[in-house]
Amino acid sequence: MSASAKLKSRPNDPDQLTGTIQGALAALADIEFRYDLARERLGACDGSDGYRKSLNDLEAVRDKERAPLIDKVAELQRKMLDQLG
Repeated sequence: MSASAKLKSRPNDPDQLTGTIQGALAALADIEFRYDLARERLGACDGSDGYRKSLNDLEAVRDKERAPLIDKVAELQRKMLDQLG
């Protein structure tokens, strides 16, 4: 199950919200870790046009994976503030 699929539920309890936020942040950290590893592998390249294209492609994939999680964290933070406020 993907990280964003795990976050589809709508927690309402502050403890559930906290756990869901932590899960989303962990998923974001996993994406960043995979990105860093892949970028390091590319780092052995010579800086050619192919390298720059590969790096741009890698960044595009990372951004696509991160976007729904970032949106989810923002939504969960708003819910948490609403409940606390």
